[in-house]
Amino acid sequence: MNYIIVEDEFIIRESIFNFLSSNMPELSCSGQFDCLEELIFFLESHTPNMIFMDINLIDGSGFDFVHNLRLDNINIPIIFISAYPEFEMPSKMLQNTQYLVKPFKKDDFIQVVHYIIAKQAE
Repeated sequence: MNYIIVEDEFIIRESIFNFLSSNMPELSCSGQFDCLEELIFFLESHTPNMIFMDINLIDGSGFDFVHNLRLDNINIPIIFISAYPEFEMPSKMLQNTQYLVKPFKKDDFIQVVHYIIAKQAE
């Protein structure tokens, strides 16, 4: 399975990548992006199995992106990773999304990823 990371802070993007590489080596990173524009371009020719995404990005909202993605009938699982716990409830209104609060706990992160993998196997 492959994933992409969409996070505008380099250090956080790298920490997510390093965490996944160390704890879930069976997953493969297909790309890392710091803005929605790069992500949209990438998705024109690639379909990852899951996306790890911040909500507040330099060129827009992850929520708006997910809403538009669903309108285009693309249903890639999104795992929001944000420092703002108040966004957790709005994220639950979106289909096929999960939410982790930074700094996330290792067990919570792994549990969410395993949930996404199990849902895709159904």
